Amino acid sequence: MMRSHVQKLDYIHGNSVRAGLVARPEDYRWSSARLYEQGLYDEDRGLAEQVLALMETERDWLQRER
Repeated sequence: MMRSHVQKLDYIHGNSVRAGLVARPEDYRWSSARLYEQGLYDEDRGLAEQVLALMETERDWLQRER
């Protein structure tokens, strides 16, 4: 991954921390930081597709908890 891309991702992922919403970027519910932190980001699939998959997984989990 290009250095400027990593810097931009760090900035974006840090927004939820700077806003005081979470202590770590990967703790923010809708952040893609978890994909990067866990080494799950797949450049071939693209970020949008992977974030949507995370959201679907989260939705399924929440529905089971009800």
